Amino acid sequence: MTKETKTSTKSHKKKAVSEQAHTLPGAFDLFNPSVNIIRNNLTGFLLLVGIPLLLLSFNQSFEWHIGAHGYGHKGATSIVGIIGFVLTVLAAPGAIMLQLAGARNETLDYKEAFRDGLDYIWRFIGLALLSGLMLIVAFVLLVVPFFILLPRLVLATYYLIDRDLGPVEAIKASMADYKKYKGTWGILGVNVLLALTGAVPIVGWILSTALGFLYRPAGAIRYEQIKELAKGKPPRTPIEAATIAQ
Repeated sequence: MTKETKTSTKSHKKKAVSEQAHTLPGAFDLFNPSVNIIRNNLTGFLLLVGIPLLLLSFNQSFEWHIGAHGYGHKGATSIVGIIGFVLTVLAAPGAIMLQLAGARNETLDYKEAFRDGLDYIWRFIGLALLSGLMLIVAFVLLVVPFFILLPRLVLATYYLIDRDLGPVEAIKASMADYKKYKGTWGILGVNVLLALTGAVPIVGWILSTALGFLYRPAGAIRYEQIKELAKGKPPRTPIEAATIAQ
């Protein structure tokens, strides 16, 4: 092997290592650091995410059970569902703050997260309505645009809260970064797989709810990874480094 060939081989190897270091990890690789984020801020996640999620899941499961067997009264479960929905909306911005703090391997008091999150509530609702409208229109026009648009909107809430943006600006920022870095299809896929386990009565519902809860911070980790890529750095967040060090 000539000197030039050896030099070329080393150059290609260095380039391959560099490209690998700047490649977003797989969606399943986000599970363990997501669990650690929740462990580090357990009380906050139980109150801001766990309780609303449990109420919504309870409502959905029993609505299905009542409908399938044709007995019982839906009024009680409907009230539970409404309460769960309202709590989910009110707590969602604070929960995003908890996730972002966790991805940075920081802790955040749940009271502070909830209180500060309320400052974003109307923008959060506006973003949810605008995103929902865009997805509905895309689906009605043709199914393909829906699946093109969906991964571009997944992380928009993180842009809105972390960068203090309006709904439109958050969507634009999310779309721009998706065009450069991608990285959300895997998270969507994992969430679909976790949701499918809920098709099994009782046990599946419990498993689906628990795993969905544990995987919830994955979006925040991916958002922080993309921020690192945008700076020209390897996409490793502090919580991932702490997880590997354990």
